[in-house]
Amino acid sequence: MLDKKVQQLFKEATTYEITKLEREFEASKLSIIPDSTEEKIKLSTPKLVREYITNKKMMFVEDAPISYNNNDETLEVKRQFVREKLFATPCALINQTVLKVLKEQPEIKIVVLVGGFAESGIVQQNVAATIKETFPDVKVVVPTSPFRAVLTGAVLFGHNTFIFKSRISRATYGVGTNQLFDEAMHNPLKKWLDEENNVHRCKDVFSIHVKKGDSVALNVELEAKTYIPLYKAQKEVSIPVYESSEVGPTDGSVMYTTDSGCTKIADIKVAIPTANESSERGVSVRMIYGGTQLSVNAVCTHTGKVCPAVIRFN
Repeated sequence: MLDKKVQQLFKEATTYEITKLEREFEASKLSIIPDSTEEKIKLSTPKLVREYITNKKMMFVEDAPISYNNNDETLEVKRQFVREKLFATPCALINQTVLKVLKEQPEIKIVVLVGGFAESGIVQQNVAATIKETFPDVKVVVPTSPFRAVLTGAVLFGHNTFIFKSRISRATYGVGTNQLFDEAMHNPLKKWLDEENNVHRCKDVFSIHVKKGDSVALNVELEAKTYIPLYKAQKEVSIPVYESSEVGPTDGSVMYTTDSGCTKIADIKVAIPTANESSERGVSVRMIYGGTQLSVNAVCTHTGKVCPAVIRFN
């Protein structure tokens, strides 16, 4: 809508001018309602831009959505233009995300709109209407102050990270392992020969501890997974931790750490006791999800003693 010269002049405006303009626009943006009239939004104009306009180096087309008020020295933007151009894409993205979650989590019956953008009447109406159309039984709730709701939650969480008893896992978490190769289920390209034990194994197997979308109790140990060192001489087991954006297989197939969307995030180092056989040196690993962190407990399956374990994040 504005030529390159005017865009450059905005970039050269002072910090105070830009901050004032942004505050005015944010305040005006929230005041726009779905059925608002053609009343215009008035915005302060930086000095360099005013001079450029008053010197008639820039002309506004009649009935254009953006105009200049010489008396007030302000830019005026039609509310309908802002409503259609500014809110359409964000609302579409919000609705897309919310509907996806509701489809994946049918037990959800209430959607709470929080955050500064949720203070907009247009956003509230758009999201509520979209949800009602597809999920008529889901209720949309808007706090008295959506922005303050986020701030309050952050402060409470800062004082006590376990104020929430559980949270929905945003990704699938697990570790990379080597398993005995199974012709019926493993990828032939992952097959390798363990010469010391004279067996074929499958590499890069993703051993899942928690799946994306699972409700995970905080500060509570998850189900234990047992891992056995490959070689008798090993004094330490290094277990790579991965996260994946995918939920994981539901048909019994194998997930690999090399699959798309899978990323290594940490390494677990576990000191293991000595024993005559590798099978007697298994390590039972339990992951513990805290408010913002991941920790691990390891126990020797042969002795029942706790093994020193350290987790280092990438």
